[in-house]
Amino acid sequence: MRALLICQNAASAFWLQTQLAQLGYALDVVGSPSAAGEAAYMVDHVDYDVIVWDIDGAPAAAPSDLLSLIRPSQHGGVLILSEASGLDRVADALAAGASDFVLKPIDARQLNLRLGCLAQRQQSLRRSGSADHLRICTGRLCLNLETRTITFNDVPIVVTPRERGILETLICSNGGVVSKERIASRIYAIGDEAMPRSIETYVHRLRKKLARLPVEIATVRGQGYCLRVETQTETSGPALRNPDRD
Repeated sequence: MRALLICQNAASAFWLQTQLAQLGYALDVVGSPSAAGEAAYMVDHVDYDVIVWDIDGAPAAAPSDLLSLIRPSQHGGVLILSEASGLDRVADALAAGASDFVLKPIDARQLNLRLGCLAQRQQSLRRSGSADHLRICTGRLCLNLETRTITFNDVPIVVTPRERGILETLICSNGGVVSKERIASRIYAIGDEAMPRSIETYVHRLRKKLARLPVEIATVRGQGYCLRVETQTETSGPALRNPDRD
């Protein structure tokens, strides 16, 4: 999934980058004093799943200014991070359209849970009707937005972060065709070298890992890929492991 981090404190930004990378997010970072304008420009050009904003150190008017520019209802949900002493500014941000907040010191598990909930809200229109509000499913192939795991019949499929990003994108498309460009925009951050052949390589690896399951990543010539999940045959087996790494 794709995330935007807005943070002017270098130490906080480094910790958050590390945590978000471990969760498998393709992350872009804005840390300049002109954060509002820069972030608004990036949000207009990139379809982010979530936006994480550490408001400590930001100008007093920043919450309402930035949120009025990026229109969070039309983009990824906005998670505000702040010291407890900044609750008044958090309240202003929520009133201006932010989705949720986490107070410092930040617990990594809580951060993961809140991000999962925000991502789920953005994908709600494309869900398959799973009773679990933190899961998006296509047939028996499911993405858990809290743990960032992908399962078939509740059995984990072991994948690398970018392979997971491809599967997430295909699952959320609900059977639709997804272009290579769209996939690249979900798994690469700005500045990453994204080559079409690298997408093909990741898809090839995924197909090998899914070969024993009734799940197919089909190529639609000239358009991209789509996910096909067989719904009749019940399949359950051990997790598929592969030593490939990004």
